[in-house]
Amino acid sequence: MSFRARLSLFFVLIVVVPMVSLTFVLFGLIADSENGKADAGLAARQQAAIGVVGEARARAERGALAVSQDVRFATALQRGRLKVADRRAEQLLRTLSLKRIVVAPASGLPVVDAGGQTAILPARRELLDAKGRSFGVLQVSAEGPVSFTRLVKRVTGLDVVVRRDGEVLSATDEAVASASPPRKPTDVVLDGREYRAASFAAPAFTGRSVTVSLFGQRASSGEVDRSRRIAAAILLGFLVLAFAFAVLVSRSLQRQIAEFLEAARRVRRGDFSSRVPTVGQDEFAELGEEFNRMSVELEQRVADLRSERERLAGALRRIGDTFASNLDSGAVLEIVVATALDGTGAVGSRAGMRTTPNGPLEKVAEAGSTAGLETALWTAETAALAGESAEASHGSASALAHPLRTLEGESAVTGVVSVVRPDRPFTDGERELFEYLARQAAVSIENVGLHEIVERQAVTDDLTGLANRRQFQDALAREVERARR
Repeated sequence: MSFRARLSLFFVLIVVVPMVSLTFVLFGLIADSENGKADAGLAARQQAAIGVVGEARARAERGALAVSQDVRFATALQRGRLKVADRRAEQLLRTLSLKRIVVAPASGLPVVDAGGQTAILPARRELLDAKGRSFGVLQVSAEGPVSFTRLVKRVTGLDVVVRRDGEVLSATDEAVASASPPRKPTDVVLDGREYRAASFAAPAFTGRSVTVSLFGQRASSGEVDRSRRIAAAILLGFLVLAFAFAVLVSRSLQRQIAEFLEAARRVRRGDFSSRVPTVGQDEFAELGEEFNRMSVELEQRVADLRSERERLAGALRRIGDTFASNLDSGAVLEIVVATALDGTGAVGSRAGMRTTPNGPLEKVAEAGSTAGLETALWTAETAALAGESAEASHGSASALAHPLRTLEGESAVTGVVSVVRPDRPFTDGERELFEYLARQAAVSIENVGLHEIVERQAVTDDLTGLANRRQFQDALAREVERARR
């Protein structure tokens, strides 16, 4: 999976998925909020309707008081003159603007019933004679269902249905009249319109009750959709901002990765001069700094490898020169001092030979530079003339020297090979390598001396030291050849 694909997947998992989940939750909350507002509004209007019921019953209470205090009505009832009581009740209905008057014994059917049978919300009052004995129960209503539903609608703004024993007594709208009274606040759909409905009970005559149902139209789906569109627009704006920010971050990361990749490719091609730009204090800046330091160290390492390769090539050339000059003591010493210089990490190396026994050393070969290091070098060479390898130091400079012996005995020192450097002493490994090279140089010089002796003995007489027949024949052949030219 590419880096861009991983960033895209990260954006989807971290931003898009949570945003989609939040959208569903928010839409649900909006719907619940609309339901909550509808329930709160319906509850407030229901309390207003209950207040209207209370006012209607208060009017009925006043009417019941007036009826119970009417002497003619009470006298007719006490004397059992029910027709007279009925006529007086009809008169009281008109005089007191009442809707219905019912008188019944404590238990039994009504004996007086004047007014409309649909009247609701009665007030109940017990009728007492002069001695305080009850002779009936008076129920008086000052409200009819039609006027009640109109008043409730005017106060609450809701459609109202009044039912008694399942029969619709009055309704402000034919559509809501067909709906069953809900036991608790609920949603109903009537003629394609959504309502939030609730019901409560109110008293009626003869111990019965009426059900008052309130129907309020719900917020239109357009309003809910509008709220959802606003929420969706906000979420979409946030998503766009998050996407734009993600794109900027992605491009910045890709640009930095591309710079690292290009720098790595240049390093692979051997261009260690390339540097990755480091901006800020974040992890990419730290990575860039480490990459740049790595490039510098790689460049130094490659330079060291090239130097070592050149030194190896030089060593191989000196080996070849050794094969070519194994009978030339001067050339052998030049190869030895050059090899010792490279092998020990010295800055200067030289070889000196004596022309006479116990005579001074004469410089035969030199490599590097010994300027400023002569004191340490002379001290080591002087000690080596005694016949043993020596090491000397002067200040921070350090020098090694090893004697060269002849065929005449180990005590006869004919020369010295030495190395020097200014900054640090030589290690044990460097001393061992130097002594090995010096011993091999002594062996090579001895071989050269042996070869010269054998060559001289081949053309001279051992007794007289004069040229022998072989040398005569060689000289004669050379002269004949020269005469031919």
